[in-house]
Amino acid sequence: MVHAHAMKSLKTLLIFLAIMALAGCGGSSLDGVNTPTPTPSTPTTPAGTQVFSFEKSLEGWSAHALDVYDPGQAPNAPPAIARWSVQHSGERATSGHTALKLSLDNLTDAGKVWIERPFSVQANQRYRVNVKYALATADFGDIGLWNLITGVSAQPPRTRDQLMFQGNTGNGSPTDVGYQWLEKTYSFDATSAMNGKLYVTIGVWGTFEVPRAYYLDNVRVTLAKL
Repeated sequence: MVHAHAMKSLKTLLIFLAIMALAGCGGSSLDGVNTPTPTPSTPTTPAGTQVFSFEKSLEGWSAHALDVYDPGQAPNAPPAIARWSVQHSGERATSGHTALKLSLDNLTDAGKVWIERPFSVQANQRYRVNVKYALATADFGDIGLWNLITGVSAQPPRTRDQLMFQGNTGNGSPTDVGYQWLEKTYSFDATSAMNGKLYVTIGVWGTFEVPRAYYLDNVRVTLAKL
């Protein structure tokens, strides 16, 4: 009876040691079942950032144009109309399947097309606003480039002087390589008005009398009170 009891205790001890050995062995079946596999970290959007990929709608943005009609100044000069549009396009995109296509047949040699969106903030407060977006442009070289419109203001811009311009639309290539996606990043300090709004604008200013189209996607706006 004593011998049998000793054998049973020894057997129990051996089973316990075997289980402990398996639990401490990396890659074992016990480890695989009980320990979740870690996943690699991925970049996250900064807190307070609003992202717009224009998959189903303008997502609160509206389309605007300026200087798209010229009545003609010289004698017998016919009026000029610069036809423009802002629409969804599946031709190219960086986020999702669609982007916004800004088109302008710049017959006035001065047309401006942009999208605009109000952001609700505290009234009479100063904010730092970071505006990032992907721009697809086929403009190359140094001649005939248009200008970019990107800005933040307390009131919606309705004149040329109220718009903000930021460099040109060149894609950086000396030769015609077609559309290239560029990442654009700008930072502004702006004070909100009594209505508690700040308006962000993104678009193009036609400075050369030709028809062109550009694409906007993955717009990111971050507002932080100063």
